[in-house]
Amino acid sequence: MEKSVILIYLLILGISITSKAGDAEPNRGKSQIGLTFSSFGSNDLMNFQKTMGGPGYNSDGFRTFGINYSYKLNRAIDFETGIEYAEYKIIIVPNLPLIYGGTPNLAKFSLIQVPATIRLNFLKYFFVNGGVFLDIDATSSNLIVNQNGLGANLGLGLKFDLNRTLSLFANPYAKVHSLIPFASTRSQQRLFESGFRFGIMVRLSK
Repeated sequence: MEKSVILIYLLILGISITSKAGDAEPNRGKSQIGLTFSSFGSNDLMNFQKTMGGPGYNSDGFRTFGINYSYKLNRAIDFETGIEYAEYKIIIVPNLPLIYGGTPNLAKFSLIQVPATIRLNFLKYFFVNGGVFLDIDATSSNLIVNQNGLGANLGLGLKFDLNRTLSLFANPYAKVHSLIPFASTRSQQRLFESGFRFGIMVRLSK
């Protein structure tokens, strides 16, 4: 959870800088649409209630593809939404010796995500973003508790305008899935994801 603490600190710092730098970015186009890809991180399962004798969960990678839309509310603040499709792999290690059948299993599942995020721009090339997202289990796994629910995310980013129409961004982030699950259980597993998100955006208006 140390990554989340650092990101929260950076968000507060970004808000204070943004309040003094509202003119950092010209209001050239109010809306943008683009493609995103996320990976290069970890996806771990955690349980807020500790259970004795439960299995272990190890990240085995993930990848996310998405369509992102942003709308400029003012010179410093953007609203972001879109739709993403994510695939996850987790190795489940039973709490049993190998001689008793404690063989690790690979769990695969997919989620469709719909984010609603606020982006705060500062110092021309930087931004912090955070908000909530809706999770819909696309291909659930019998080994993983259903992740349908509302999650939260927080990130820090770098952006660069190639020209008046195209821009690129890189966005390291942290997410907690199913923070508010739709069907809560006593042993609700929550997917904690951290990684890097990359995107290319096209300005729709001038």
